[in-house]
Amino acid sequence: MKYFFWSIIFVSGIVFGQEFYKVEDLKPGSKGYALTVFQGTEPEKIDLEIIDYMPNRMAKAGLILVKLSGDKIERTRVAAGMSGSPVYVDDKLVGALAYTWANARELMAGVVPIQDMLSDKKRGVVIPINGNNNSINPIKSAWSLTGLDDPELLYAVQNIATAPISGVELNIPVKSSRLNNNVPLKPGDSVAIKLIDGDINLASIGTVTYVNGEDVYIYGHPMEQWGPITLPLAKAKIYDIIASTELSFKLGAAQETIGATVFDGLSSVYGRFDRYAPMTPVSISFRNSYYTNTYNINISQSQKYLPVLLSEGIGSILNRELGTNIEKRIKLSWNMEFTNKKSVTNTALWVKNTIYDPISIKGFWKDYVSILWNNPITHLVPEKITLTVDIEDQPYSHYYTHNSKLNRYEFLPGDTIYIRTTLSEPQGDTFFTNVSFKLPQNLKSGQYTILIGSGISIETEINNTFSESQAIKTEQKLIQELQKPILTEEFKIVLIDTQNASSIGNSILENIPISRRSLFKTRNTKGSELNSPKLTEQSIFFDKPILGIDSLVINVIEASPISAP
Repeated sequence: MKYFFWSIIFVSGIVFGQEFYKVEDLKPGSKGYALTVFQGTEPEKIDLEIIDYMPNRMAKAGLILVKLSGDKIERTRVAAGMSGSPVYVDDKLVGALAYTWANARELMAGVVPIQDMLSDKKRGVVIPINGNNNSINPIKSAWSLTGLDDPELLYAVQNIATAPISGVELNIPVKSSRLNNNVPLKPGDSVAIKLIDGDINLASIGTVTYVNGEDVYIYGHPMEQWGPITLPLAKAKIYDIIASTELSFKLGAAQETIGATVFDGLSSVYGRFDRYAPMTPVSISFRNSYYTNTYNINISQSQKYLPVLLSEGIGSILNRELGTNIEKRIKLSWNMEFTNKKSVTNTALWVKNTIYDPISIKGFWKDYVSILWNNPITHLVPEKITLTVDIEDQPYSHYYTHNSKLNRYEFLPGDTIYIRTTLSEPQGDTFFTNVSFKLPQNLKSGQYTILIGSGISIETEINNTFSESQAIKTEQKLIQELQKPILTEEFKIVLIDTQNASSIGNSILENIPISRRSLFKTRNTKGSELNSPKLTEQSIFFDKPILGIDSLVINVIEASPISAP
């Protein structure tokens, strides 16, 4: 048995020696070449010379220094999209072209050894790396964006890694994603990681370093160093390399999907051809009395990218269709179907200077989709999204609530109170409205807060103030919140009756004596005992969105009230 074991080790060593060049055997001055695509789909050679090997240059990962030469590389220099280009000495794979120096005069590059790249298949922890203009930096991926000309979309994607995202990437089932079994992928080929395809296409383009059966290793450095992540892998076509004095880049586009990424590590992005990376179909339709236009796109279902790509994609398409200074009312209607067969449907009115203006609509959609994953209850994965944008003929306008006043200071339980509120239109009329509100009969003596104005603003204020008691603690409650109508035209009056309470699991126990509160596990609000609000609400709907919020304080007494002077 032991002879069989050692024979396996011996044969493995021979195979490695035949296919790969060990870094310890490299000698300064050795000649070699790299493979990369300059145009089309076929790789071409770049001559190079080994300068030296730097062990432990990056967190237990070495780096091979090389000098490149040749007419084409001298014209284009090291370009974004070349990362992952395989490097050979004596026709044995040394590693991947992956790093370069900003503003370097000579054609110097850093090569990640193939041994380090192969280790990303089993590595479960990634170590962050940082660079600046004076240090060696990863050769950037070449981003391909077609169907939409919006630099903000690219900027948002390139900065996703710096945004705080909680939760864990979901496991994706293993199944074949190859649309064309005859599509080859070999070292030196251009490869793309798809984030969006359809009427809009967005992909990160790099180069294939090594292929072994179903395994494929690309880039030679992290994409964003996410660790485990599942994104669609595709073959790519390069139209040309755009030379630049700062950093040249490959101009290309993604083609057929041939697999999926598995691990985004320190030394490579590791993928497999037998993995499937699902994408969420998104349909966005624009309608008015004389025009209809629909965009059909597919967005990577990864929780790291879907919230940002959806929000930025919707915002970019809105800007393209409507501009950034639309003076019309816009109604948004959407339906989301989830992988667990549940769904949500909702509607909102989008107007300037509310949470639906052209700037903050992106933030709204990002938050709306992020909560599907980033909650302690469940993961709701969107399987299909349909959004309709109705452009109304009615001109844009709104009312702003301010300067609300009471008819007196003190009230008895069950009294009807009268509130006079000022409503102002932007650059328009100002008028007063009088509303009546009946107090509950069972109010105890004391001070109470009344909120008046935008229903959305009041709900946000209550959720922020009483975050624990208002927290979403079940999947059913989460879906109810996602489906709660977003009524910008709602003018609301809310009496807040604050009650002492303790939170135990998913339940709120009201009026627990403070002396007994320590017996229960509670979380406090604003450094005091937990408060649970009992709300008395009344709504009025206007013909325009309501903005602003007022706060009033009333006294409830048992004696006869005193009129205000």
